[in-house]
Amino acid sequence: MPLIPYLLPIVANMIVDKIFDLWYIVAEVIQMKLIVTVVGKDRVGIIAAVTKILADNNVNILSISQNILNGFFNMILFAEANESKISLVDLQAALKAQGEEIGVEIKTQHQDIFDAMHKI
Repeated sequence: MPLIPYLLPIVANMIVDKIFDLWYIVAEVIQMKLIVTVVGKDRVGIIAAVTKILADNNVNILSISQNILNGFFNMILFAEANESKISLVDLQAALKAQGEEIGVEIKTQHQDIFDAMHKI
């Protein structure tokens, strides 16, 4: 007895499941929300250096908070990259390189990763 009539519905369901999985991944990329953290010794131009890279790559800043404590600069920035053409990996590399150039540590994460890491 041929197996094709029995396997066809199973294979079709697998294909549909994979299509939905891929669609979900694409939707997540389109709706990319980011958390950027900056820590280091305070100096002039830190915010300008970070936000210039974001602006140059069409990343929209939604919220920004920064403070200086005992000469150390701390910033957390919430942004969305829905209109950006740069990949998260390339943006992370650009911001990390900028941080090294100006003497601070810059980390960029997808909001979902940040949220998962900071849940109790």
